[in-house]
Amino acid sequence: MWHIVFRQISGLFQNNKKDLTFLVNGQGLGVNISSGPLSYRCRLYQIKPHFARENQSGSEHTIDGRGFDGEVNIV
Repeated sequence: MWHIVFRQISGLFQNNKKDLTFLVNGQGLGVNISSGPLSYRCRLYQIKPHFARENQSGSEHTIDGRGFDGEVNIV
């Protein structure tokens, strides 16, 4: 079971003509990742969506060999 606490953050969208990145203001927001095999604290610095014009080619990663229209990387 996941436990999610929503917090308001501020930042800036940056478009470098290659991708779109949301840069979080400040030193990063503390995020607690729990459940599953890992349980640790990390800092949120960027949110990077990946998407494409063609189906199943936007994601950098696959599941069982299948690509997807997009994905979101949380750094």
